Amino acid sequence: MKPYFETELGVLYHGDCLEIMPGLEPVDLVLTDPPYNVGVKYEVSDDNISLEDYSNSIKLFKATIGTVDAMMLLGSKTETLLTWWKVFNDAKQIIIRVGATVNTVLGGMRPQYRSLLTTRKSKKWWSDLWEDIRFPGEGYFFNEERFPHPCHAPIRLMSKCLQGFTEDSETILDPYIGSGTTAVACERLNRRWIGIEISEKYCEIAAQRITRERQQLRMF
Repeated sequence: MKPYFETELGVLYHGDCLEIMPGLEPVDLVLTDPPYNVGVKYEVSDDNISLEDYSNSIKLFKATIGTVDAMMLLGSKTETLLTWWKVFNDAKQIIIRVGATVNTVLGGMRPQYRSLLTTRKSKKWWSDLWEDIRFPGEGYFFNEERFPHPCHAPIRLMSKCLQGFTEDSETILDPYIGSGTTAVACERLNRRWIGIEISEKYCEIAAQRITRERQQLRMF
């Protein structure tokens, strides 16, 4: 497979992750923010399919990664969380508190949390409630740079996952890498990474972002 972009630490592929993953080298952890099937308008992929099709895609995803540990950020929609949890039934849940009230309304309530499912044990004792992360959409509470992608995870979150759940020698796979947040976190923390993105537009955003990050790292 020809990479779309690569660095000394990682490689980015453009295409469908379910088609690309079987041909990859072994990895140690899957860390990703997958589609939630809530109707988000992505460039290419359909985020509004039947629950049965969504469940089947998750089952295929798990079959493809095999026994590799996984950490999945899954938002706050109960249906999405339970659909993933039924497939990854040995996963533990981490609740990430959202500090500001968001615009989304679910069942008459405004959710103030995100769910992170993990089959990987942490390197040290952690609370299952994280209160030090802020997300896009929290107004001035979110002080990270924004990118033209409808749902990008905070760099602080992906960095915390890497620091608490991985070792320096491990290779991290993000099959829904979007704007490249996981790769940027890996570059900062000297982790090897593999990213896959189905949208060429988002691949380009990720490549530019990673390049800029590496340039900034060389300045220090």
